[in-house]
Amino acid sequence: DADVMLADLDLIYNAVRVQSKGVHTVNKIAMATEPLSIISSKRLPDSNGLTVAEFFRRKHPGLVYEELAELTGAGPGGDDLIIAGEFAPDNITHDVPMQFNQLPAQPRNLELVVPCMARSAGVSVFYPLAFTKAVL
Repeated sequence: DADVMLADLDLIYNAVRVQSKGVHTVNKIAMATEPLSIISSKRLPDSNGLTVAEFFRRKHPGLVYEELAELTGAGPGGDDLIIAGEFAPDNITHDVPMQFNQLPAQPRNLELVVPCMARSAGVSVFYPLAFTKAVL
């Protein structure tokens, strides 16, 4: 039901506001392909044909939906996940000590091999209360 979907999105959005005591506001919601497809196509009754995603975006200006296939089946029991939060450099960063580097091609046997190097130190979350996740 579209009203239930909207209520669930409100719970996810408000979880960040409540747990951070109003300091952080959700600016991005990342979800698996199927849930995003559903909220993007399910129409709300009595809303002039707006979908759940459109209505929620109008309710919260500046909100961005991001489709992440990696969230499909990533939850407990193979359920899909939704991650919502205030994605800002003050709250979360991806540390990359060595940027992607491609070395010159090297001929080996009957093929060319292109050695590549990169390093990632992972993701640092400075304010965990700026994010929440939900299992579908």
